[in-house]
Amino acid sequence: MKEKLRKKMAINGVTILLSALLLITLLATPAAARIFVTSIDIVDRSIQAVDIATGAIKTWKLGDGAVTSSKIRDGGVRRADIENAAINKEHIATGAVNSYKILDRSVKTEDIATGAIKAWKLSDGAVTSAKILDAGVRSVDIAKAAIYKEHIATGAINTYKILDGSIKNIDIAASAGISASKINSVGLDADTLDGKHASAFATSGHDHDSAYSALAHNHDLSYASLNHSHDSSYSASGHDHDADYYTKDEAHFNHYTKSQSDTNFAASDHSHDTTVTTHLSISATGVLPRIEWADKAERLLGEIWSSGSSSTNPHFEVPVALPHGAVVTKFQYVARDNSGAATSNAWLYRSDTENVLTEMATVSTTDSASWQVFEDNTIVSPTIDNSQNAYFIAVNLNEAAGSDLKAGKFIVTYSYSNP
Repeated sequence: MKEKLRKKMAINGVTILLSALLLITLLATPAAARIFVTSIDIVDRSIQAVDIATGAIKTWKLGDGAVTSSKIRDGGVRRADIENAAINKEHIATGAVNSYKILDRSVKTEDIATGAIKAWKLSDGAVTSAKILDAGVRSVDIAKAAIYKEHIATGAINTYKILDGSIKNIDIAASAGISASKINSVGLDADTLDGKHASAFATSGHDHDSAYSALAHNHDLSYASLNHSHDSSYSASGHDHDADYYTKDEAHFNHYTKSQSDTNFAASDHSHDTTVTTHLSISATGVLPRIEWADKAERLLGEIWSSGSSSTNPHFEVPVALPHGAVVTKFQYVARDNSGAATSNAWLYRSDTENVLTEMATVSTTDSASWQVFEDNTIVSPTIDNSQNAYFIAVNLNEAAGSDLKAGKFIVTYSYSNP
């Protein structure tokens, strides 16, 4: 036992001595001469994560392109990691930029593609006068029948704006007082005004004395006296030949006479056709507002008026059904206008297959606290043709006037043949 202990202590002593000698040798050897572990001494791919100290991998230790997507932890790239202006359009996925990603009021003119702003992108009322380019509204931009008299400035319609030959008699007011200076006298003179010359008329001293008898002239000797008669030559007043003829009713079933000609029959062109004049009355509560004034109508007990505070004139329309071939003779509008300055207008319109409108009749209200009947009997194109046209009534009611300007009804008077 002692021998074993002695040998072990001897071995330990030798080990300690060798370690001491190795330490002394290393300390005495210059740093440049010392032996280090190089890349050659390391087995390829043998360094593990535990062998690398925390923070030991610096930027210059990474090769170009060494950090791929799979090497980056999901959600690990932060704002500070991205270089300014590093994100280009090819880095952004389609649809990735929504309203919340765009800085408020940061979209500029150059960011918007030509033609990108469509009608449905604009909110109602977004396009004001200031947004419309001066002289930018063209004919094609204006809806048919959109221009009313209140849109036309005073004096805006001059001779160049009026289609040649389009002014009709109805367009000239009865009080217009057209002076002689306005009438072109070229080709007019008294002899040719009615197509006849002076030679076609008798002179002021003309007479026919040679063609007529004098006032006292008579033929008493040539004629029978007033009490002269031929009673013996004629039948009595009650005399008839009923036994010789069929009655008119009988003649319709028998195409021959008893003994004489059928003078008691009706002629072949005999007719009982009569012309009937009647009226179509339409309550104003049946009118419908145009879409832009859908919330402007107030109705109560057969009356309608416009609500609101502006000075606009909302328009309302109602269809009119008249018999084909009827002739319109009068258009009436029953209304109460106690508004002072405002005016209500009513029109009878015809719309053809091209939706071209013809104003058949028009009336305007005048101020009064009572209900009044306003009428127009100068009807343009009065004959109803349902094969080519449709007919409707339009009326405007000033918004600011409110219940002081009310519409009650419309009456269309027309005539037609009743066989």
